[in-house]
Amino acid sequence: MLIKQMLFLIIFLFNFTSIFCHKCATDLLIKKLNMKPINTTNRINKRRLDLVYTPIQIKIDYTVLNLQKNYGQISNDIYQKYKTELESVANYLNKIIKVYHEVFDHTNIINKINQNCYTPTRINNIDNIDSYDLIIFPQVDEQILQNNAIAAATHCLLSEQTYRPIVGIILLKKELNSKLDIDHYIRKTLFHEFFHVLGFNYQFFEGRSYTENNYFYLNSPKLLEKATVHFGCDNIKGIRMEDQGETGTVGSHWDARYMLGELMIGEDYPEIVLSDMTLAFLEDLGFYQVNYYTGGLFRFGKNEGCAFLQKKCVYDKGHSTSFPNEFCTDSKKPFCSGSHTSKGICYIIKYNNDVPEQYQYYSEPKAGGKPIVDYCPVSFYYQSEDNDNDNYNYPTNCIYGKKDYNDEIIGSNSMCFESSVNIGVKTSICYEMTCDTINKKINVVIGEHIITCDGTKSEINPDGLQGTLKCPDYNMVCTSDIWCNDIFDCIDKQSTTDYKTFDYISNINELKKRDEQHLSVADDKNKYIWPNFILLFMFVFNFI
Repeated sequence: MLIKQMLFLIIFLFNFTSIFCHKCATDLLIKKLNMKPINTTNRINKRRLDLVYTPIQIKIDYTVLNLQKNYGQISNDIYQKYKTELESVANYLNKIIKVYHEVFDHTNIINKINQNCYTPTRINNIDNIDSYDLIIFPQVDEQILQNNAIAAATHCLLSEQTYRPIVGIILLKKELNSKLDIDHYIRKTLFHEFFHVLGFNYQFFEGRSYTENNYFYLNSPKLLEKATVHFGCDNIKGIRMEDQGETGTVGSHWDARYMLGELMIGEDYPEIVLSDMTLAFLEDLGFYQVNYYTGGLFRFGKNEGCAFLQKKCVYDKGHSTSFPNEFCTDSKKPFCSGSHTSKGICYIIKYNNDVPEQYQYYSEPKAGGKPIVDYCPVSFYYQSEDNDNDNYNYPTNCIYGKKDYNDEIIGSNSMCFESSVNIGVKTSICYEMTCDTINKKINVVIGEHIITCDGTKSEINPDGLQGTLKCPDYNMVCTSDIWCNDIFDCIDKQSTTDYKTFDYISNINELKKRDEQHLSVADDKNKYIWPNFILLFMFVFNFI
């Protein structure tokens, strides 16, 4: 904890923004309840394949939260915000998750809730309990939510018939900020926590995971299918889970080095999208049928091949990378996030202490990117001098962040571009854009002009305008069968991943060749072994 405080002080003194160490404390709540891992892989009733699945009906029970409001532990305004967003998230989950509806014995369920669930008051009744598939008890808890944790959640009761989570707890902060995008902030936080309740936590990883070289991986069947498609790696064995951070983050979240920006990483990030892989894991639990309304928004590592999962993010002492969409090499240079929904710069800082040896990519052992991504250099942002960023939780997000330039458009049709057009200096900026699905081109709105990118990743000089625009690959950013650019927008539109935009389907040999080239890149520690051996041999020979 002392080291973390020192790091925060150093970052503050150098006018850096916060390192976004807002964390999920789900693991701490699970330990509080003294819950044990559950292996359901051999318990699933095979006959359930013939049963009818219907959209999940979620009951939010406000017994505890009402009591806390009445006793002044939470203000009415915050209570109403939480209530609005809890109901909103329950509605979105109803659109993407289906379950086999079970009928519960009211008295039995009430007794088990009072025995097993972490509630500060007795629950006496739940109206119309037979109508619901999942019951959630939200409550404020400052004791577990420490060390910058913003929320925590877990199931506390399983169905005796199917072992599906049927009752869950979500812990909330007592105070909320008043920033302009607070509604989105709460909604995405709660969405993350609901997934923990549904089964995305280490309680359900047994039988669907393995450990190799001290790293923990998930490897359930549908997950591997979706991961194979996403990364373009046909021999993927599993997706690594987070090993950085404190208790509460490690183990129950995707490793952000490979899944940065995905909803289920363990720390807050300006880009937050839902991947097919998270939904696939839920389906692998055997409890749910899933609608994959993600719009293909998760693009971090997309089509990068097996090398992305095996090689270092940068090499040549940090001067080179095989994955320029995800990682950068020029400190403080403009750099869009991996899914192009948030603007930023190449985030490399100097820490007070040496970074862990396995994550030292630079000649300076104290240099590195964000810890949550194994200190890799990724898109992030520094605090602006005018401190306007303080008005936003996600100031750099292109959908609900902050406008910085005259030609910039923040909204549901905007994405991040690296541009100097009409600005005079190159920066990352949000422009409105559309995908030309017939010609496979991208149309970008800059002021009163519409600039056409030819669909390839290239830098162009738009006619009649001063400066350059870096165009992304059409296959990278035009991923939806129905255009959407936000988790909830995609669900509302029932937008799925448009696999026709994944070029490896038609160019698999070309992509395999590129992947082999990336795999052949030597890690820094091994890169100079032979040259050094030759120099040593020459020195000894001359000495003799």
